[in-house]
Amino acid sequence: MREIFNEANYEQLQELEAGYGDMADSLDNVIHGLTNPRGIQFLFKRNGKLEGYLSSMPASEFMEERRNNLFDGSPNVLYVESVIGKTAQGTLGELVKQAKEKGYKKISIIGINQRLNEVLRRRYGFEAVEEITWFGQDAEYMERKL
Repeated sequence: MREIFNEANYEQLQELEAGYGDMADSLDNVIHGLTNPRGIQFLFKRNGKLEGYLSSMPASEFMEERRNNLFDGSPNVLYVESVIGKTAQGTLGELVKQAKEKGYKKISIIGINQRLNEVLRRRYGFEAVEEITWFGQDAEYMERKL
């Protein structure tokens, strides 16, 4: 397994998560996601400082109590659990490529950032499947077939 998370990132990760208030996940859950070998993970650094991350896992591993009505929990669906902070250009294209290589048939995400949702639709072919409320915010459950 390619390790992308280490203890040096821990403090910076705490700072990133602190900015998300009620939506911030526990650091244990974040670290579990970032070290999950069955998903696809990216850390984004600039000048050695962690500025963002993307973590994903097989949808079948996502917490059942947080799933919306139309959530596809199949093991061949890659669920993007978190996109936090600044990301690098081309990351979503790389995510699609790696998901195909790992044998996933679909990528899903719960999108709370309307600007990112629009990019997912226009550039990457995601479709809104269900409008939901996620931690008190309007959101979209989106999917893209591979």
